[in-house]
Amino acid sequence: MRDDETAIFRLFTLGGNGRVAALPSLLAVLLHAPHAGAAEYVNDPLTTPPAGTRGGTFSAGGWTTTAVDDTLWWTIPDALVSGSVEFTIAGASLATTLTGEDHDLVTLYQAPDGVTEPITYSPYFRNNDMRVFLRVFGSAGGTVQGATKVEGTQCMVGPPYYDNVCPAGCVAYDGIAYAHGNQNDLGWDAAQDYRFVIAWSGTGMTWSRNGELMGTLDFPSVFAPQPLVVHMGSPRNGSSTGQMPIGITYKDLLITGTAGSQTPVCNLPPPPPDAGPPVVDPCTDGSVGAIGDVTAAEFTSGVFSDPSDLNVEGDGAGNAIMVVYVMFPPQPASVSRALFRVHTHLAASSQGGSGQVCLAASSAWDENALTWANRPAVTTTCTGNARTVQPDSEVEWDVTSLMGGSGNLSFAIVSVDSDGAHYFSREAGGCARGPRLLVTPGAPPDAGTPVDAAVPADAAVPVDAAHPVDAAQPIDAAVRADAGRPLADAGASPHDAGAGGVADVQCSCDVSGEGTPAGLALVVLLALHLRRRLLRTARDDAATRGCGRVPAGPAPRDR
Repeated sequence: MRDDETAIFRLFTLGGNGRVAALPSLLAVLLHAPHAGAAEYVNDPLTTPPAGTRGGTFSAGGWTTTAVDDTLWWTIPDALVSGSVEFTIAGASLATTLTGEDHDLVTLYQAPDGVTEPITYSPYFRNNDMRVFLRVFGSAGGTVQGATKVEGTQCMVGPPYYDNVCPAGCVAYDGIAYAHGNQNDLGWDAAQDYRFVIAWSGTGMTWSRNGELMGTLDFPSVFAPQPLVVHMGSPRNGSSTGQMPIGITYKDLLITGTAGSQTPVCNLPPPPPDAGPPVVDPCTDGSVGAIGDVTAAEFTSGVFSDPSDLNVEGDGAGNAIMVVYVMFPPQPASVSRALFRVHTHLAASSQGGSGQVCLAASSAWDENALTWANRPAVTTTCTGNARTVQPDSEVEWDVTSLMGGSGNLSFAIVSVDSDGAHYFSREAGGCARGPRLLVTPGAPPDAGTPVDAAVPADAAVPVDAAHPVDAAQPIDAAVRADAGRPLADAGASPHDAGAGGVADVQCSCDVSGEGTPAGLALVVLLALHLRRRLLRTARDDAATRGCGRVPAGPAPRDR
């Protein structure tokens, strides 16, 4: 029932207070109205239960509330950079149905990660990064009874999209738009239908009742949560404030919008379009980044919705319900040490159980297609003790024991803690905060000292078996020359050391027989001594100190 002509016509019709909408109201609605051609996401008369239903009764006239915690909800998977939520209520009266302190008619918010609907008020809605609600103050509200406002907050700090404090560097916003800018009774008649429209485009949001502009909010950035939850009633779920008015009837819900990019997380640019596996760029510390990472979540049948978040979680009963998979390129065959590093997100809620690291059974997975149903099995080869980790902190595991094999390497981070940690993905954290692997290669097996091919091996000179050395005749130690000291020789003797410093032992000695008997005896004695020395040296190294052969003949007798 929403088109541009109908919307403009409504602006010129009488509102609930009998006044014609002013020109500034017209301009504000036109500026913040959804773009023409917006897609229709929900068009429901509310005569039958939708997928998200708790309480109330359905009839041909719509859905009528019967308890303070009745609620309906819808989850829009796209990031609507412009859009509108329209619905009609009947039976609203301060005397009969709006009798509490305050009543929330509709709430819009960023769906928290891993939390099933309907969510509880604290912390999932109270501290939501991006929320809007339409509230009517009831007859128990004192001086503000009947007053109506739309309130919006924004502090897009990233997964899990709720926090107590907006971190430094993020733009915090809390805006309130009371009807006509005051806290007066707007006027409520149980016999009249009221058509509400909350519309946004760019950084502005408007709300109107029966075609009359009531107020405007201006956000610090584009209002585009993803997924967007539209919730009839309040996540307060029956508290004294924000409760559902009993006995009103909702009907004719229409949700339209134009899909775009989710509002970027503060301090970080929006992730670029996925262009396939990135080129692995070594980090400054020599580590390499992941070539794939994704969260597999039990609660969704599809791929995990947030590519910037790696979230581990357990059910508190010893079972993992959110497992992170990380893939690295092939690593060296020999590794002396390997360290796996991730970094927690900045928000306080990112702290929690770290999990431990296990080998995934396969690397044949794609981060754009991995789901809980098709995820690789997690092996029992694990390392590292789970511990509690803080926000904005480096987390490291020694995964040396998990290395080996060929091809890509896949790890699984597994936690059974019901309050698990949130880590930066490769898209969101890059080299500084994304998953990294720092590997120290191991030394190759020692093959010994290489042989210099330019220098041939020195073959030992074999002893002539035809002339064995007589080992039975001992050498007289009393007359044995000192092997560590060369013989003194003032002249040119057979022991004259050559240039190499090794005594050049000649193969024969020329004894002419000339000289005196005493001189001859001395020559003979020297010859015997030399013979003993030669025999000993020949045994040790015939090639180095001998003549290539041990002289034959009987061993000399000791004198």
